[in-house]
Amino acid sequence: MLVIVAACQKEVTFDNAGPGSGGGGTTNGECKACTYLPWCDGSIYNYYDTVFGATPMVTADTIQYIKDTTFDGRTYRKLITKGSTTPYYTNCSSGISRYAVFNVAVTGGTVTKIDLRMLFETQPVGYTWNDTISNGFGQTVIYKNKIVEKAVSRTLGGTVFPDVIHVESESGVNIPIIGYTAATMSDYYYAKGVGVVDAIIASADRSSVYEHKVIKAYSIP
Repeated sequence: MLVIVAACQKEVTFDNAGPGSGGGGTTNGECKACTYLPWCDGSIYNYYDTVFGATPMVTADTIQYIKDTTFDGRTYRKLITKGSTTPYYTNCSSGISRYAVFNVAVTGGTVTKIDLRMLFETQPVGYTWNDTISNGFGQTVIYKNKIVEKAVSRTLGGTVFPDVIHVESESGVNIPIIGYTAATMSDYYYAKGVGVVDAIIASADRSSVYEHKVIKAYSIP
């Protein structure tokens, strides 16, 4: 989920995209309790993914629901992306979307648990929150998040998403003696009734773009 060189990104189109649930969204059903980040069994998301130094490609994510499970005093939906062997867990309550995954192999070792709050959809522009995890080297990674725009439109591949929340997320680590050092700056755009439609991961000063994911097509049951 924590998700390029933008200059070489090809045009994104929605030709032959198939059905979508539209930018208007809905709050019907548990999987759509958070209207800006729905996690529904059978949802399909196609993204045009541009990674630094690689050929642009279309990636397809099909979400499959497995069961409900409880930990940390919350009920999570256990989901998996088709073709993957690693399940992830989502919880949505009071407009807060959470994402958790366990035993993630990373450089330096294995991260036992990643638990992040992706979005506070009812909070105003300027609202901030921090999350922390431990990386494979035992360092504490800090995510500093901020809502920078709400109810804005974003046009992607000729399709207008009329109600979008823009979240800025800076990640960094605390280094002994040196202190906090920023590593990346990411921008996530959440469209109402759809989810993530645009994600840009860049260096902390935004001088280099590492990855850029733009939605190509989607279908939400």
